[in-house]
Amino acid sequence: MGPGGSPGLQNRVCPDKSGRVGSTPTYSRFLPNKDVSVKNAILLLEDDLTARDLMLKVINSALSDLEQNVYIAENGNEALNLIKSHGENIILFTTDVIHPGIDTLELIKAAKMKNPQIKIMLITGSVTVEEEYGSQADFILTKPFTNETFADLLRLAFIQNK
Repeated sequence: MGPGGSPGLQNRVCPDKSGRVGSTPTYSRFLPNKDVSVKNAILLLEDDLTARDLMLKVINSALSDLEQNVYIAENGNEALNLIKSHGENIILFTTDVIHPGIDTLELIKAAKMKNPQIKIMLITGSVTVEEEYGSQADFILTKPFTNETFADLLRLAFIQNK
């Protein structure tokens, strides 16, 4: 994450509401006394643990007034499985362009087949990504970026999906 990062954000978040760290690559934020709408899901593909934890904190903060699930994938294969099983509920797919497993373009195609209204946010360290992926992405976030920039794009993606 970029210079807008806050200190102390390396704390692990539990992947499910039970508080157990299990093998299911899912993190869900549940609001008290409310049912979580799975129609507002985000798929986050990030293979770097520190970056993933920071991004989850930003998602939680930026979208605190909304109910959403966040599905986490550490590689392209996990992302594809989550797209196949939950794709119709995912309204934002946020992915690092370079990651292990299945290619980013293949994942984008699968996500759009499952949910044509899905928004795609690509995160990259390369300024040439727009040439290769630009027509497939709704948002391209170039590293380094601030937490505030990431939060603004998250909010914009949710507003566009309403």
